[in-house]
Amino acid sequence: MSAHHYRPKLLVTSWFFALLFVSALAVRFGRADMAELSYRNLGLTHSVDRDSPEGTSDTPSLTDVNDDAIGWLEVEGTDISYPVVQVPRDKPRTWYLTHDFWGDASEGGCPYLDTRSSPDGLHLMIYGHHIVGTDRMFGELADAYRQETFDRLGSATWKRPSRVNTRFLPLFAMRVDASFQPIQSFSFQGQTDLRRWLGGLKAQANALAPDSVKLIDSVSSVMTLVTCTGPYAGMGWRTLVVFIEVDKDQSS
Repeated sequence: MSAHHYRPKLLVTSWFFALLFVSALAVRFGRADMAELSYRNLGLTHSVDRDSPEGTSDTPSLTDVNDDAIGWLEVEGTDISYPVVQVPRDKPRTWYLTHDFWGDASEGGCPYLDTRSSPDGLHLMIYGHHIVGTDRMFGELADAYRQETFDRLGSATWKRPSRVNTRFLPLFAMRVDASFQPIQSFSFQGQTDLRRWLGGLKAQANALAPDSVKLIDSVSSVMTLVTCTGPYAGMGWRTLVVFIEVDKDQSS
């Protein structure tokens, strides 16, 4: 039998797989949109703190939905506005990579604090997904190691129960291997030690704030936002965006 008899079958097969691929993308992005809407609604209907000035005593709080909730993160210049959780000891360390704030299986997950960090510590390291093809979760930070992307970032606001909101300024960003050790420090012998650590990291940064030296001299605490750099899940590169809280007495 001649080869041309197989062409119609091959053509039909190609269209079938193309249709499956497009359908899978539509389902994926549809779910991402629904998840994003759920998070937006959560921010409108629940307060970080039941007794916060922004709400009243009968306003539900994030912990009414999830006991793992520890705060809310917003980053100016992006659409990042999400609850942040910390994984308890009875769950796997990466639980929130595959589960949303409500505990349901989700490829978008929920931003979560490194278990070695303290919500009120000197170094908060928060992880969020980069969902390729969307700006969901921390996707807008994936290219922040490029100076032009970094320059578009504004301050990060960290909202905590029974605390005054903390404002962090962007200091630098870098593209590193997933096993990059220098960023994995969480205890310091005072502010001098913290500044020395930041200075060492700054020397390896790909993008810098123009007043980085002055900012490091007045640092009070640090927040690092972590996401995947590459176009596919599981690749070994990470983008680190380092923000700092500035001592108010030295920031003028």
